[in-house]
Amino acid sequence: MEIPDHALASVTDYRRALDLSNGLVTASYVRRGVTYRREVYASHSDDAVVLSFTNSGGGTYTGRIVLAGTHGESVTAGTSLSFGGSLANNRRYGAAVIAVSSRGTIKVGSAGIEFTDCADLTVVLSGGTDYVPDFARGFTIPRSTRGRWPPPRPSPPASLPRPC
Repeated sequence: MEIPDHALASVTDYRRALDLSNGLVTASYVRRGVTYRREVYASHSDDAVVLSFTNSGGGTYTGRIVLAGTHGESVTAGTSLSFGGSLANNRRYGAAVIAVSSRGTIKVGSAGIEFTDCADLTVVLSGGTDYVPDFARGFTIPRSTRGRWPPPRPSPPASLPRPC
């Protein structure tokens, strides 16, 4: 994720916190008189990492999100970015990312997700494999129970703003 105008050298009052009891990482800073806040948390049960970007004072976020694998996967762009693949040992894997904002512009393309002048931004990254740490199951989630592969692209929950 790239937010060029928010480089550490251009901000003041930078603070970060780690709340282990709630699994939440928070960072806040001031840039041009606006206080920005970033929160990151992971949900094991949902196989997702959620990044929330907000501000108080009328600021915006402009930047880009890139999804890239390490095995030469092709990334598919639609309302989100995703890829899937399999390794030499037949283990299958996949990942997807989506971004939503209540105000601003979000464009998804082959180069990534570009967001412009977003007052807030929520990014959901999801990934998974068919590996299961269970010898009796052959260390694999049976195809009959794992549903669609690669995993479906994430869609924003009803409580989040829809993509612009």
